[in-house]
Amino acid sequence: MAGLAQIALERRQSASAVRMALVLNAKGTTLEEKLDGLVSLLKSQATPTPTDNFPQSAQSAQCYPTPESLQSFPASLRAETSQIPRTNGETGLHKTWHRDKCAGDGTRLHSPVIDPTTSYTACGSRTTIYHSPGASLAPGLEPSLDEAEGYLKDFRAKIEKFFPFLIVLPFTTAQEVYRERPFLWLCIMASSSKYTIQQKTLGREIRLAIGREMLLEGKNNLELLLGILTYVAWGHYHIYEKPILTHLMHIAMGLVDNLGLAKLPPKEPQQMMLDFDAQGCPKPFSPSARTIEERRAVIGCFFISSVLSSYFQRIDALRWTPYLEDCVRMLAENKEQPTDSLLEQFVRLQLIVERAAHAPWHDGPANALVSLRAPVVFHLKALQAQLQDFKRDVPQDLRHHEILLLHLYSTELTVHEVALSKGPVFSNGPDFQRLDSLYTCLQATKNWFELFLTFSPASCLGVSMSVFTQMAHSIIALYRLSTFDEPDWDRGLVRDTANLSLILGQLVTQLAHVKAAVGLDLGSSEDTDLFNTTSRTLGSIKTWWDSKVAAETVGPATAGFDETMAEVPMELLDDTWLKDILGAGPYQFEPYLQ
Repeated sequence: MAGLAQIALERRQSASAVRMALVLNAKGTTLEEKLDGLVSLLKSQATPTPTDNFPQSAQSAQCYPTPESLQSFPASLRAETSQIPRTNGETGLHKTWHRDKCAGDGTRLHSPVIDPTTSYTACGSRTTIYHSPGASLAPGLEPSLDEAEGYLKDFRAKIEKFFPFLIVLPFTTAQEVYRERPFLWLCIMASSSKYTIQQKTLGREIRLAIGREMLLEGKNNLELLLGILTYVAWGHYHIYEKPILTHLMHIAMGLVDNLGLAKLPPKEPQQMMLDFDAQGCPKPFSPSARTIEERRAVIGCFFISSVLSSYFQRIDALRWTPYLEDCVRMLAENKEQPTDSLLEQFVRLQLIVERAAHAPWHDGPANALVSLRAPVVFHLKALQAQLQDFKRDVPQDLRHHEILLLHLYSTELTVHEVALSKGPVFSNGPDFQRLDSLYTCLQATKNWFELFLTFSPASCLGVSMSVFTQMAHSIIALYRLSTFDEPDWDRGLVRDTANLSLILGQLVTQLAHVKAAVGLDLGSSEDTDLFNTTSRTLGSIKTWWDSKVAAETVGPATAGFDETMAEVPMELLDDTWLKDILGAGPYQFEPYLQ
């Protein structure tokens, strides 16, 4: 028995040794393979590759979409894209854009989604839907290195002048913005591009990114808010494509709410049941302080939402809270940036516009509480006093700031525009109160146009949405002043003071010269840019107005607006910009075009 046991033990030991040898051999083979693979990888990396700076090699040229891949674009986009010169392949920002997309270095908001049925080929064999901020654009749409820096420089200049809700420091490069905030960079390009087709394409990309990041991914962050505010603040570049500015403004205000930017930061956890770990112990909580960038962003959100609310009258502005007042006060006291004081003045004026928008004369006579309110003249005097206080408190270095003056003249018009109402709003006031307000409206409108018409065509490129709505508002107000039927109102004197036909003619000329002055749509013979489109629209209105005035001089002086408006060229019916800019608000052209 002992002999059998010894034989069995030796066999087991032998079998174990064989198995061990096989394992060691397999491990050795695997280790050798791994070492060989590592050596191969190191050898492959010995060749030059694109650096983190804008690459200068031609390595990423293969990332351009092929002509076949562009079939996913609408036919109009494919046709228009061919009119744009390709950027220099040796210095393009698109190389970093494409390299990041191929390498997946995390600079995008979200990874591409593969869908062979609706996507195009980019970066060699990789197939991605055209929808992420890191996705390839059509040939010629990505800016070169010089163009990218030019876009950022132009954006910095106009945001400091027209709407300083965001600070872009002078030493910040386009590459840094692109890497740190790719969605914001996309919006900056869309607002600064000098190619209409590029703006359209980027605008669609922005809307797709917003839908994906917010609706599909449920993300809420400051970059999304800043990007949307940038897009909306210069939204007149995109309104002819899809008039969704008020929709986007709702999204921006939703972001403010979700991020809690319109109120003090919480001092204790908000979700008590979710702030315990697996052992039942409370998680550490440290209250966060608001950054100055967040304060600027929420103030900017109030401002642009109020601009859209007061003009389009489709949404309510972001609610003004004591915390927002504290943000404005902190900006004014700290003066971290020179433009913070300008932003404060813009907001102070817009608050007066908001109060005017909620004045009792907007409720109508059917309001059951109208008899319990103070007469209109009392509210008007209060708003006038606020305007006088604003003028007195404006810092000395901003008293002649041309954009601030435009906002001031527009606010004066808004406050006194109640005089153009045909209702008995001044029945309880002095006999000449309406005349005083009508004259203030006329003077404010005249001042606005006189200042705006001093702008060179090149400087018109950067005007913000707020200034464009002011222009439309002033045109409509001057028309109404020129036709207002009041026994004591001299319409001839109105036309001598501010001639609507002459002003429209000057605007037509000014806007028509923008394209040549700044080099819009180089290489394209079509005048499809915003400024030429607006110029043609205003020219059509001028033609109609001149014929109306001529008819009144030879025909009955009582010819009404309703009877003659049918003479307006019918092509205006299809102009989205006219219907959404000149055709918005309580006093508009559009109802007469139906």
